[in-house]
Amino acid sequence: AGGFQMEFAADQTTIPLNADTTINEMTRGEGGPSESQLQASDLKEGDIVMIWLADDGKTALTIRKQQFGQGNRGKAGSDQ
Repeated sequence: AGGFQMEFAADQTTIPLNADTTINEMTRGEGGPSESQLQASDLKEGDIVMIWLADDGKTALTIRKQQFGQGNRGKAGSDQ
């Protein structure tokens, strides 16, 4: 399978992905946090991601897309 490259405009960095790279998204709903698997094509310009590098220090091992402002975040109190 061919690799996928991510490029960043400022201080341009290319991080190759391969078949071992996992991409996921953590979201928070009323039932608590949940995780879903994504494809590289699900990542869009402007997404905020965290990247863990493989042992080679160059290839992405794991990419986690961050979600902000979902679920109960920002609400004061609980079901009291």
